Amino acid sequence: MELPPEIAGISTVVWLERSLSARAVARAAAKNAVEVVPLSDFVLRTPRREGLVLGFAPYDTRQIEDGVIRLSRAIDACRGGAGVAQ
Repeated sequence: MELPPEIAGISTVVWLERSLSARAVARAAAKNAVEVVPLSDFVLRTPRREGLVLGFAPYDTRQIEDGVIRLSRAIDACRGGAGVAQ
């Protein structure tokens, strides 16, 4: 997962390694109580790279850190085979 530095805003894009499907990661994240949206939901064409949109405005630092840990677990689960991009 590649997370760009953010100075301000309410959301950011996380870029996934090429072997992962954003939709599969979003489903796995939901099972870990983390809501993320595949970047492809916001574009007319398939993006060149898989990514997720993360919203963080209503959360404090502790909640964001906890969410990142749970998202990392979801990504790890997808690396096991279920989330590999076709």
